[in-house]
Amino acid sequence: MVGIWVERRRQKLIKDLGIPADRENRILEGLRQAVETELKIDYVVTGSWSNKARQEATRLIGKEHVNVVAGARDINERKFGKIPEEKDWKLSNNPAMAYYCDNETVGG
Repeated sequence: MVGIWVERRRQKLIKDLGIPADRENRILEGLRQAVETELKIDYVVTGSWSNKARQEATRLIGKEHVNVVAGARDINERKFGKIPEEKDWKLSNNPAMAYYCDNETVGG
């Protein structure tokens, strides 16, 4: 999914800035800047599977790009259970993607 986000940003740079596609160095610099300042993925950690997905995203793209919107463990004495109310979620501004798993079968 991050690859799709990067490609869309690449196409936007080419279009908005009028950078010819053969000027890869300028495009890459613009993409680096966009990733550093804009790339965020929101995770609603509802149980084991979404926690594993968050951990993998952190490993692959770095913790600075992963935002835990809400964590079920935070309100359930460090165990998974009830999901925090939506009013308490901490959403990113314009995330590249949001991850939510509504079928957390590990905990029943």
